[in-house]
Parts: sequence; C-alpha cells; structure tokens
Amino acid sequence: MIEALNRDRHEIERFLATPLAKHLASLSSADWDTDLVDYASRTLAYVEFLRDRGLTPSDLRDRNPEATAKPNYINRYPLVDRCLDGDLSKAYFMAVSSGTTGKAAIWPRSEADEIRSSFAVEQIFVESFQADTRRTLALVCFPLGIWIGGMYTASVARMLSAKGYPVTTLTPGTNMGEIRRCLSEVAPQFDQTILCGYPPFLRDVVDELVPNEIDPALIRMKMLLAGEPISESWRDDLCRKLAADNPLTDVISMYGTADAGIVGFETEHTIRMRRRLSGSPELSQAAFSTSGLPSIFQYQPYKLHVEENAGHVLLTVQSMHPLFRYSIGDSGTGMTYADLSSRIDGQAEAGLPVVVLHGRTDHTVSFFGGNIYPEHVSALMDHSDWRSEITGRFTMLVQHSAEGNRPLTVVVELQPGAEASHLLANRLAEALEAHLLAVNSEYANYVPKRYQRPEIVCRPHRDEEFFARGKKQVYVKRD
Repeated sequence: MIEALNRDRHEIERFLATPLAKHLASLSSADWDTDLVDYASRTLAYVEFLRDRGLTPSDLRDRNPEATAKPNYINRYPLVDRCLDGDLSKAYFMAVSSGTTGKAAIWPRSEADEIRSSFAVEQIFVESFQADTRRTLALVCFPLGIWIGGMYTASVARMLSAKGYPVTTLTPGTNMGEIRRCLSEVAPQFDQTILCGYPPFLRDVVDELVPNEIDPALIRMKMLLAGEPISESWRDDLCRKLAADNPLTDVISMYGTADAGIVGFETEHTIRMRRRLSGSPELSQAAFSTSGLPSIFQYQPYKLHVEENAGHVLLTVQSMHPLFRYSIGDSGTGMTYADLSSRIDGQAEAGLPVVVLHGRTDHTVSFFGGNIYPEHVSALMDHSDWRSEITGRFTMLVQHSAEGNRPLTVVVELQPGAEASHLLANRLAEALEAHLLAVNSEYANYVPKRYQRPEIVCRPHRDEEFFARGKKQVYVKRD
C-alpha cells in the first residue's frame, strides 16, 4: 500500500513540476512498451489469459497475442485479478461504463492513472484555449455520479489549477437551472468559459440559453466535447451561435472511454485535416478506403499505445487496471502523424501519433450491402437551415418485415413547440436523399433507386422512446 501511495505521489509531483513543453518533448512512441512485460507479469488475469494461449508475459517482447475485449477478458476474469498485483485497494476512485453496447463494467483507477489524462487536458487548455494566459471557468456539464464523464473531467481540471493555471472548476452537471446560474452569475467574472459535456446536451444548453438569456458577446464560451462524433457543420453552427471566431480551436472533441480514460483529443491540425475530408468524400475514400467522415485525434504516447487489428482500435494502457491490446468496439486505426499528413496533405510532417476513428462498430447501418454512417446523416441534420424545426438528434432504424424491403427510416427530434407535418418530413427526406447520394458512393450505387429516398419520422422534443435525456443518444436501432 505504501509503495502504491509513493508511486501516486511521484506521478502527481512529476505533473506539477514538469512544464508542458518539456513533457511533450520527452514523449516517444518507441518507448511505449518499456514496462509492458512487468505490467503483464503482475496482472493475474492476463497471465492466465496468455497461458491459455500457450504464451507468457515475456513473449510480448516479440509477439502480438490475441486481442482482449469484454467477452474474452473483462467479463471472464474477476475484477481484482485484472488489477495490478491483485490489489483493488490501490484504486482511489471507480467509474462504470455506460453499457451502451452491453453489460456495464466497473473501472478502477489510481491517482497516478489520472495524471496521463491531466497532461492531455493541459495540452488542450493551453494550445487550444490559451488557458495559461486567460482566467478560465471550466463548467463541467457531463452527468455527475458513477459515470466517468463528470467526475473524471472535474478531477483533471482541478489538477490544472493545482499546477498554477488560472482555471476554476464548477460542476453543475446536467442541471439546466444550475448551468443557467453559473453562466449568468459566475462566468462574467472570467475571461472565458469552457463548456464540457456531451454534444447533444450542450446543443440543448446553447439552444435554450443563447442568446435569449446569455449574451455570447459578453460571455466568451468555448466547448470541450466527448462521447460521440460531431459533424463539421455542427461545429460551425455552434461557433456561430457562441460568436466563437476560430472553429479550429474553440470547439474541441476528446476521445475518452470509461475503460481507458482520455485517449486522444482534437488539435488545430487534426481539425483542419478533418475539414478537408468533410468537403471531399473522394479524399476520405483515398486516404482511408471509406467515404465516411472519421474523427481524428492526436494522443500522447505516455503509458498508452494505440494500434489496429482487423479494423478495430486496440488500446494498451499501463495503469492499476492495465489493458492489453484491448478492443473497445471502435472501428479505426492508430498511425503516425507523418502517415496521416502524407495521406491528406501529401506531405509527411512530424507530430504526436494519431488515432483515426470511423465510429462504433455497431453504429453503421448496412443497407443493400452499402454502409450508411451516422456522420453522413448528422452533416445534414446539423445544418442551420433545419435548426428552427429539428434539434439535430436522430436515430436510424434497421427494419425487416415480411412484406419486403423498406427505405431507410430516420427518426428525427422536433424542436420544442414544433409540430410534425408531411411537408417537413418530405422536405427532409428529399434533402437527405440528395445528400447521401452526393457523399456516399455505396448508397448511390448499391441501393436501388426506388429505395433511395429515406422515410422520415418526426417525434416530439424529448420523446421518451428515442430522445430521452440523461443518456447517450442511440443512433442505430435494430429489430
């Protein structure tokens, strides 16, 4: 126990004493596996996992064993056996996964484990938000409780204050009344306010409060997002509403999971490249063999390694609950920044390594053999032309019936007070058909013409079946 406390204290002191530039200069992707064998040897569940496959921890130096995942590792071995040295008491906090794709799991972490994420958030706040020179209010609007989003974000934001940054943290969670009070009474005392939360909820915050109650000309607001991808039209629309002048730095998404904490984050460079892809499905197809718009994050190779296996992202994380070639169910790949910039800009440049996400493996609709991505639909739904009538939330339905094939069905959420009408549904269907035909070559070529126009179903604001608040938006429902 004393050893664990000393290790945590050492990591915290290292974070507090190490300037960001020095930390970034010390990172090397080549060193990610230096302590891998030690971590594997001290994790009883993984030792048994390897033994069942005829391997030992020392084999990790030159072999890539089978990937771990919830079915073959997390759900198979007891929690304590998955912890370093079989000691759950080293955890100072725990969170649970959302259970979006199955049974929820418990994820313990030590104080030292949060330091990796603290370095990542420090880079975001300094490089994108200039929080080293601006009095900054971090308004944590993620759900608070046993989920990782709110408590974790608050914890790492507080570490920035401890390091000397002028960052103050407030945790209203998803209480709209408290968010309103924080923005109206506290935010004016700061140079800027960072709204931290899930994109659909922060959209509700902005739609309800800005500019009727909160004047963006008086309160400078930016966004730190996580949990699901956004379209570039969504980013542009929110920047416009917040009077934010730089979409490359003022709305930033993170790639985080309950399993591994904060993995990666958008930077000015990755957003610029993503916006190029957004305007050119052909470039995306050439770069990644898919016309879907990926999310692109850089990450710090500090006790973290990202790789790809059969199209799935694999994470290796050195922590008190280590992960070894762990698949979290995301489709994508890890690559060097030089590889990414070469594919998109035609010129290899130096930079932190990158994880490219194409979405959850279960968030893509297969329709007549073609893949339909939520990003394609959201690019239209988030457009400002529709904002007075719909919120941008939607669910794609995969329906099978004895009567035969049906068009793609998309359920959309109406704005408060808006009423469903055949006219609105038909206008949306026509626009979505044209959009999908323009950006998705598989949709244009695989789907028979008589099925290319989607069926739009309009549901009331906060419809309990499809758009209940307090949980992540479900983009795909299958019968």
